[in-house]
Amino acid sequence: FKQKTAYEIPKRDWSSDVCSSDLPSPISATPPPARGTPDVKMRLYVTPALPWVRRVRICILELGIEDKFEFVQTKWPHAWGTQTVEPSPEFVADTAVRRIPALVTPDFTLTESHAICDYLNGELGNHHLLARDGAARWTALAAISLANAAIEAQIARRAELLRGDVN
Repeated sequence: FKQKTAYEIPKRDWSSDVCSSDLPSPISATPPPARGTPDVKMRLYVTPALPWVRRVRICILELGIEDKFEFVQTKWPHAWGTQTVEPSPEFVADTAVRRIPALVTPDFTLTESHAICDYLNGELGNHHLLARDGAARWTALAAISLANAAIEAQIARRAELLRGDVN
């Protein structure tokens, strides 16, 4: 097995894959799947504005496993960085930490994009996107860490700009 580099992966137009109009419509108060139920769709809470959600969506698309998910579109106002937002009761019931993305499986809930992607890659993708172990894995994780730092710095900057007291 040879790990593909970013240049070897076929290029796709991701612009429409992260738009809220492309996502299935929000669900009603459907309870999460029963734990241990075979072939049950996993629930993924998403919003198009977050880079972490886009990371998980790209992972799902690259692995070709879209049919295994129920995408639940969440609504967040632009002021989310500076004001408290009251999430839906279904979201609160599914994830106690109230973070997006949130992957609800029959056995557990993951609320961090790297953990979600690692789970999907290992359990559903046969380690196609990220090596299971060894130098290739650690090199990739080092690059992911740098990308995360850049994303988090930009989000912190945006939150400060939303506060209005930054010139």
